[in-house]
Amino acid sequence: MLDRPAAGQGSVSRATNADDAVSLPHHPDHDLVLVVRDLYRHPRARAVVAAVIATRPDAVAVELGLPVLDPGGRAWVTTRGASRAAADAVTRRLLGATP
Repeated sequence: MLDRPAAGQGSVSRATNADDAVSLPHHPDHDLVLVVRDLYRHPRARAVVAAVIATRPDAVAVELGLPVLDPGGRAWVTTRGASRAAADAVTRRLLGATP
């Protein structure tokens, strides 16, 4: 797992397996956003996301690829593309900025 600051908005953690996922830092007063791409194509990533959502059902999943598989959680946001513009747009939206 890799932890590093992310532009003053919190922290970024990378979980590459289900064990890492369940040990992600839990801050009850912070939202958890899971960013994935083409989740339906990657069984290992699905296992990681499922483990996180089982622990944090309040998590928001952001799919930067094809919106085929809703992983559950509080919300599922889809962009239909993994461009920088799509990532920036969903970030602004999640932070409450208007389009």
